[in-house]
Amino acid sequence: MADPTQSFPLTGPQPAANAPQTDAGGEKPHLRILWRISLAHFLNDMLTSVVPALLPLVQKLLGLTYARWAWWSWWPT
Repeated sequence: MADPTQSFPLTGPQPAANAPQTDAGGEKPHLRILWRISLAHFLNDMLTSVVPALLPLVQKLLGLTYARWAWWSWWPT
């Protein structure tokens, strides 16, 4: 009969050979990349919706007509 104190290794359980690799933060690398892409997409959507919403406010604040606004926005710098 085997000695019960020697049936478990002292180092703890070892991960399986086919277990997914994780980075130092504990997340899988593909999830970290997915979060970064999601954040970039979110920021792009926010800027895409906020800038056009502010244009009438800026136009009123500066007293621009549509012609002056078009001239100012398309004038090459």
